[in-house]
Amino acid sequence: MQKSKESREKVNVTFRMGRDRAAALDELGKYYDRDRSYLVNVAVEEYLARHDWQVEQVKLARREVAEGKFLTEQQFLDALKTWL
Repeated sequence: MQKSKESREKVNVTFRMGRDRAAALDELGKYYDRDRSYLVNVAVEEYLARHDWQVEQVKLARREVAEGKFLTEQQFLDALKTWL
């Protein structure tokens, strides 16, 4: 999949982090032959992907509840007993 021009455009983002974390990034960067910027971008991409997935799962669960697709508390407890 090709990235759009907008997604390839780079912008500067500045934030502060602890000296120990910056040093850890630098050490990791040496190991992978990558700079801090690359490592931070990878971390942000992974964070966003994980949270996008969680948001989509919550939306799905809300739709299922609205459609009545859920167990009652008693049904859940009865199902749980079969696992113990």
